[in-house]
Amino acid sequence: MDIATYAATYLAAHPESDYWNTLAAAARTACLNLAADDIAVRLGRTAPDPESVPQLKAVCEQAVYLARYYEKLNLPFDVTSEEIYQVGKRSFRRNAAPELARRARMFLRQAVGRETALSRG
Repeated sequence: MDIATYAATYLAAHPESDYWNTLAAAARTACLNLAADDIAVRLGRTAPDPESVPQLKAVCEQAVYLARYYEKLNLPFDVTSEEIYQVGKRSFRRNAAPELARRARMFLRQAVGRETALSRG
């Protein structure tokens, strides 16, 4: 199945569908292409398998994540506090935003056959 076709159906029922639909078509296409590359790299492939539903879902989740947080993902630091009194003081911390969306990671685990997380106890 074509990724764009699958994404149109998947994202129509997604909680972020209103946000996704406000994006320009070129931005949606760019996010889907970047997401497909991200997922393929994680799987050691050149492209996601268009017949693998978990891989297609991972691409869709990553596309929404990239659309929403792309700028933040590319910042090396986040401002954590700022003091204005007598003009001074800013605090920074290393940007800790994960490269992959949580749901994309979940679908990737499913795609590679690790559907259940092991726990101690």
